[in-house]
Amino acid sequence: MGCELTGNQESVFFQTLNKDALDIIGCSWRCVDFLPKVDEMYSHYAWLLAFVRRRLDSGVMIGHFGIRETNNSSPIDSTWGWKDPRNSLLLPIWHQIFPKAKVIHMLRDGRHAALSLLTRDIKREKLKDFFRTIQEQRFKSYFELWEIYIRRIRQAMYRFDSCYTVRYENLLDSPQTEIRKLADFLNQPIQKPIEEVCTLVDRRKTGRQLEPEFRWVERAEVDPLLLSDLGYL
Repeated sequence: MGCELTGNQESVFFQTLNKDALDIIGCSWRCVDFLPKVDEMYSHYAWLLAFVRRRLDSGVMIGHFGIRETNNSSPIDSTWGWKDPRNSLLLPIWHQIFPKAKVIHMLRDGRHAALSLLTRDIKREKLKDFFRTIQEQRFKSYFELWEIYIRRIRQAMYRFDSCYTVRYENLLDSPQTEIRKLADFLNQPIQKPIEEVCTLVDRRKTGRQLEPEFRWVERAEVDPLLLSDLGYL
């Protein structure tokens, strides 16, 4: 999934490319005010598509695969992929470049996703005792951002011929079952014993809202419509 990865197992090459593509349209992963609609990205952003293609042509072999010489065979013709949440915002661009790609969407309860980002902020900013009002404001902002991502994904994802949604909670609860389903979707063998693969699933990642300092999340006022539609209410 990349020769150089971030701490979250994201390809540095593709993450940087996504960041740069979003930046030139005035956006970032958390700032999407100027993000074009899905249809607009297809019809009016050929220049952005060209930008991404140029970067791929010039750097993907070294930047993602770590290969300086292809020797007549290219890894891009084999099975490969990359992970980056920013793909969600640029799916129309990636669809035009890789129309036969198989898309995997990791779906998570928006309240848990928002809380994860909030706790990350607290850790990074070394502020263990945010005022409750600040915590609630950030939580609400991150929840609304999650809604934008989900709606965006739902509009763009199914333009691909092959797409699959994995529920984060199901993966934590039943890793063997979910990993086997995922392997079937990809038509790829599981190359290690399934029990060994499942040890990579950190089941401690769920339930942060149950920690005493975050009990208020259970009572936070958020729009229930999308949560209900996705089966989280």
